[in-house]
Amino acid sequence: MSWNPNWTPPGSNYPSYPGGPSYPGGPPLAGPYPGGPPRYPDSQPSAGWQPPPWTWSAPSHCGGTFEWFRSSHGDVPPRSVHGGVDVNGMPIFVGRAWHHGDLLPAKVTPAHRCAFVTYGGRQKEEHHYEVLVSDHVAWRPCRGGGSIPPEAIRVGHTRDGEPLYMGRTMHHGTLTPGKVHPSHGCLYIAWDGYEIKYYDYEIMVLD
Repeated sequence: MSWNPNWTPPGSNYPSYPGGPSYPGGPPLAGPYPGGPPRYPDSQPSAGWQPPPWTWSAPSHCGGTFEWFRSSHGDVPPRSVHGGVDVNGMPIFVGRAWHHGDLLPAKVTPAHRCAFVTYGGRQKEEHHYEVLVSDHVAWRPCRGGGSIPPEAIRVGHTRDGEPLYMGRTMHHGTLTPGKVHPSHGCLYIAWDGYEIKYYDYEIMVLD
């Protein structure tokens, strides 16, 4: 499925779903979560989490701020960055998780009580992760080839130290976030057990 530049971003022109739960500060959601709505833990900075051996500093012209908060099993704190919408209308949030020595961009799906990453051509499920919290994130159209804007938030890295970023694209009627791998010149998303590649996508930047 090719990139559609006319998609409606999360939080804009949502239909009304009577009785559906609402995410704090966000639009109505499409019906109840299996087992109830997601829990919103107290927002405590990541404790016990293995921090990356680097710190990303935003360019001087970026006035926005962001933080990473440790969470697990589908929980997301208030003000988590809304990165997409699943096939059932449920929200997908921006996260990251460790897997085999890589710190990977992750899509956190409260409806599934986990985060999904991609690794070695497959979708992997992680139950312990960090969630991005910010009011200053934007999404910028990008085409494959490895070019990364300076405002792109560094989300993770490979075990060899290559920076990884968060992107998103339309796939089978969903707006799905995933891993931008610069040396591969593409976006990888987790879908139905597999790692799917896209060359046209949006990349997450600090506003």
